[in-house]
Amino acid sequence: LTKEGWLDVSRIGRRSFYRLSDKGLRLTRRAENKIYRAELPAWDGKWLLLLSEGLDKTTLADVKKQLIWQGFGTLAPSLMASPSQNLADVQSLLHDAGVAENVIFFEAHSPLALSRAALRSRVEECWQLTEQNAMYETFINSFRPLLPLLKEAPPEDLTPERCFQIQLLLIHFYRRVVLKDPLLPEELLPAHWAGQS
Repeated sequence: LTKEGWLDVSRIGRRSFYRLSDKGLRLTRRAENKIYRAELPAWDGKWLLLLSEGLDKTTLADVKKQLIWQGFGTLAPSLMASPSQNLADVQSLLHDAGVAENVIFFEAHSPLALSRAALRSRVEECWQLTEQNAMYETFINSFRPLLPLLKEAPPEDLTPERCFQIQLLLIHFYRRVVLKDPLLPEELLPAHWAGQS
């Protein structure tokens, strides 16, 4: 985590002390917003397009990885898109990566009614929603048996400690799934999207 910039380390004698770096704090806050969001904001039909110019393959791959984590999809090797982004967050991410001068921003609007099926198909492919949907289904199927057990459990079995353990376990596995979710607007999701279950 230190090599990736998430943690800062300071040494005092033979002891090492770790703390979240500024980058780690920003990434943790972004993750927190994804994990604990109440609902997705309404989508206004706008797209943010990013066209990268003059980046070497390693830098481009690193920036793409960060943008995908933020909910972008890859439309072409150097063109990424997102239907719901805070422009300031994206600019900050690109600035932190040192590539802000190499990325051109565009805004576009999609009249969904005219191309809904084609757009959903393209989104499913570019955002790899089939794989994401399978992750949600695995999570749901893994924890679904827990609900009837909890409903039937005698109150003395549901101690605060046990409830906390269950909650911690649920959040841990849910986090693994939701952090990879691009959190796309409902209008763009496949018909049987398990992420809303």
